Amino acid sequence: MTRTPAELASSSLIFPFNCYFPPHDNIEDLIEELRHFNFYNSFNLLVGDFKCKSRSWGYDSDNFRGRKLTEFIAASNLHLCNIKEYGPTFQSTTNVGFPEWTLLSLPVANYIKNSGVLDVESHTDHKYIYFKLELEDIPETDFYFKSKYGRNKFINNIKRHLNPLKKPLKNINNTSHLNKLIKDLTDLIQKGAFKTLKKKPKKFAKKFSFWNENLRISRNKVNRLFKTYIKHKTDGSILEIIQRSGNAYRKESAIYKKLLLSTKRKAWESFCLNHNERFGFLFNLVFNKGYSETFIGVNPNNDPNNTIEDKINYLMDNFFPSHSSEENLDYTPIIGHVEPMVLEDIEIVINALKCGKAPGLDRIDFRMCGFHPRQRIYT
Repeated sequence: MTRTPAELASSSLIFPFNCYFPPHDNIEDLIEELRHFNFYNSFNLLVGDFKCKSRSWGYDSDNFRGRKLTEFIAASNLHLCNIKEYGPTFQSTTNVGFPEWTLLSLPVANYIKNSGVLDVESHTDHKYIYFKLELEDIPETDFYFKSKYGRNKFINNIKRHLNPLKKPLKNINNTSHLNKLIKDLTDLIQKGAFKTLKKKPKKFAKKFSFWNENLRISRNKVNRLFKTYIKHKTDGSILEIIQRSGNAYRKESAIYKKLLLSTKRKAWESFCLNHNERFGFLFNLVFNKGYSETFIGVNPNNDPNNTIEDKINYLMDNFFPSHSSEENLDYTPIIGHVEPMVLEDIEIVINALKCGKAPGLDRIDFRMCGFHPRQRIYT
């Protein structure tokens, strides 16, 4: 595979790749080379001749190479920008095809404003493909580094770890070693920045996300094993096959649950480390910095003229009273009529979750409730 990675000289960071897949090379080896660039966590533009067939980009059938590359596109968070109605990208006297594609990272896919296939004379049977990218407002991370006061600390940290990278620089004689050195240098700078520079969160940019590619692969594997297990039961297969498929499904289900919990915990820890709230809702409420209408249900003495400050003082005096025993919290919320819900209703709702897309995972097993006496449950 030939590739030409480069960085656009602009204020936005996006990595373009010009690729060519030889038609007789192993497609899995070619895709494995691309995986090293970690397309899922960066903004990337891939263009080139991939020599793969799929209905997704205009062919009338799929082949093995096309299916493998389609899986890679989905796993790498990439978007296929080709519009097959615009016609083929390759046309000769004997053959017509759609081998050239334009792939873009999904978060920036909406920034393509114009694309198409030019019907002009070229030097080969391949046609010219054009597209326009407007990168003025590309998505960014939800925080940025404050380098004004920690610059010297950052430089000293890099200097201490730079010598191990200088030694192999003299012995580099191929592209793979150079790529590895650049990756190590990038990782060193990233770690140094996170260790020495302060982070300032961006306003309205805080997001909590834990889903990743490993979870998606594990979930799909569980779904596939469950469908196999159900198929064996429905078709009346022998007991040994049913038990084997059931055990495989339950084992993979347990692995997925464990991975899901650990991933959520790590994502939450990372979120808490990267975001520090100095002032919360109460601060904005007291100093009238809220961006929406605010309502407090407490109304001392039922006085319609009570200000928001009077209501907050009333709450603070009751929740944090002085040493006097006469001051007690006398606020009692009034709860309206609530319809009862029986256990059977809860089971119906839970069993309908996700419509069975991931049984045993997205559903919650409430069979344990059957061991307890039936009772009326109120919400």
